[in-house]
Amino acid sequence: MNQNRDQFDHISEEIQKAVRNARESMNFDQLNQTVRRSVNEAMREVRKSADTVRRSVKNEFRSEEGWQPFPDGKAQKTKPDEREQEAFRRQQFRPMNGQCNAAPEMQTLLSPSLVTRRPPGKVSGVLFTVFGSIMFGIFSLFSLIFGSLWGTSVLTQVEGAATLGVFLPLALIGAVMLCRGLSLRKRLNRFRKYVTALDDRKFADIKQIAESIGKSRNYVVKDLKRMMALNMFPDARLSADGQYFLLDQETYQQYEALMLRQKEQQQAVEKQQEDMKDPERRELHEAVAEGKSYIRQIREANDAIPGELISRKLDRLEAITGKIFTYVERKPEQLPELRRFMEYYLPTTMKLVRTYQEFDAQPVQGENITKAKVEIEKTMDTINDAFEKLFDSLFADIAMDVSADISVLQALLAQEGLTKDDFAEVK
Repeated sequence: MNQNRDQFDHISEEIQKAVRNARESMNFDQLNQTVRRSVNEAMREVRKSADTVRRSVKNEFRSEEGWQPFPDGKAQKTKPDEREQEAFRRQQFRPMNGQCNAAPEMQTLLSPSLVTRRPPGKVSGVLFTVFGSIMFGIFSLFSLIFGSLWGTSVLTQVEGAATLGVFLPLALIGAVMLCRGLSLRKRLNRFRKYVTALDDRKFADIKQIAESIGKSRNYVVKDLKRMMALNMFPDARLSADGQYFLLDQETYQQYEALMLRQKEQQQAVEKQQEDMKDPERRELHEAVAEGKSYIRQIREANDAIPGELISRKLDRLEAITGKIFTYVERKPEQLPELRRFMEYYLPTTMKLVRTYQEFDAQPVQGENITKAKVEIEKTMDTINDAFEKLFDSLFADIAMDVSADISVLQALLAQEGLTKDDFAEVK
């Protein structure tokens, strides 16, 4: 562009010199030829620049579509080796490393539904750049030429004003088109960098993307939002905290579910830490943790014992024990009722279960072992019945409250004459 400007200045100086010589010598015979020769020279320079731009654009289109020159002078589309594609596919979830430099060729294994193959600006950016350059160059040249002739005998002030009134706006339009084309091409280049930074994954850390392309995090977030609005990433989303770029709905839902689980876990930890400051809540947590430990031991023993009969009894024991501790966790006031249950019944029951497991693992099942196993199996039925009665007793207060509520309700209905007996008396 600077070379063209220097050429235009040189042509303008020649025309001004010719006009000055003609006025001094009062000989205008050569003036027309000088102007025509200078304009033709300028047009040749413009055409040369346009041809250069056109060739570079043509080469760029070929490289973007995967075309490569062959020794015979023909162009043939290249087909990637399938084994290389498979090796690349295996690396889909590898971490992003290195810097993401300019990526003139956009090659990705991501689905077209996730990354468009024809991003906006791929064609229009080239057209704006080419035609904007041509318009700006030609009409800027004409403006310089006729501006230098303005007010001379060759071009009156009125004619000069009229001519510049046409050429200057056209040159301005060309400049706007050129700027627009350059802007579209820069956005397309950033789009390619983002695709390269994704590294064929469906998610990426915004901070890592920003570092890889040398931009700020806020700039990348705004830029990605604009590209999402243009369907360059049709199904993409940004995480609520703006930390991650997610290419599809499924990945976004998985991320949201993960964040929700982490939040719930954090809240549970904070609640537990807060409860540990309260002696009663701390006692409840310790009791529930101990109960869950017993339940886990029952399950492990059940998995280790192959017998179906004892397995059914242990399944029943695990279920009722779990219900007891779940209820107490919701109703901490019932914890005192479990003292004897936790201090004696559960430890004794676990001792019997471990003994049965030890007997069952013996390679030789003698009379004593068989008899002891039968006794433990019978005892497990007794224990299960007792635990179920204990669980039922936890609802005694609630049952009494329900009974009291029913009695009060029946009394109110009778007082209002709304019971069945009252209707019978009316008849």
